[in-house]
Amino acid sequence: TLAISTLVGGAAAPPARVVAVDKNVPAPMRDGVILRADVYQPEGGTHPVLLQRTPYSKNDEGAHDRFSALAARGFIVVV
Repeated sequence: TLAISTLVGGAAAPPARVVAVDKNVPAPMRDGVILRADVYQPEGGTHPVLLQRTPYSKNDEGAHDRFSALAARGFIVVV
């Protein structure tokens, strides 16, 4: 887990939250195929979810930082 704080447009961002990252979480489909997702989530409470599916790599350069920053702002990110 890690905490992330950012500045947006020169204004202070909301307080950083601790982010938990679960890698390669299995999601079984109806046809038996198992897709694997990385889940970035702020700790505690309920949060809105951002879902991204891609036929390309979910681990491109900078992906961890982008998704962790969104989670630190209060979103659960599933990639």
